[in-house]
This record gives sequence, structure tokens and C-alpha cells, in this order.
Amino acid sequence: MPTLLFTCPKTLMKVQHWLDGGEDTPDNEYESVVCKACTGLHFINRKTGRLLGQEDEQPDGQRGTVGGFPAPSPR
Repeated sequence: MPTLLFTCPKTLMKVQHWLDGGEDTPDNEYESVVCKACTGLHFINRKTGRLLGQEDEQPDGQRGTVGGFPAPSPR
């Protein structure tokens, strides 16, 4: 059972999640996960561990967007 670590887009906390086995999953398959940090529902790519709608880190410390909305700034 692979372990996945992702950052919750609402709380910016690191969240650990365990995925069921499945090495032969396609690159575009996402799994719905109930986040332990915000109790919300997130969709995670089983191959890459990236959240659906997550963009790469922006240069110069600029934050990207999450789901089309500006990502929350850290407190």
C-alpha cells in the first residue's frame, strides 16, 4: 500500500494518505480523498501524487492557483 504526502490547498498543511495498490493505473486517473486537515474532498493523481488543478510552483515565490482560485497565502 503506497503512502502519499500532499499539501492541502485550503490549510496548506502536509497530509499523509495511503492508496490501495495498483501499479498499472493510467497517468490520468485520479482518486477522491477525504482530507484529514480540512475534511474536504480532493482528487489526487495516483501516479504523480498531484492534486487535480494543481500548478507548478511559480518563480520568485509567487503562488499559483488551485481550482481556478488564488491559492491561500500562508499564515
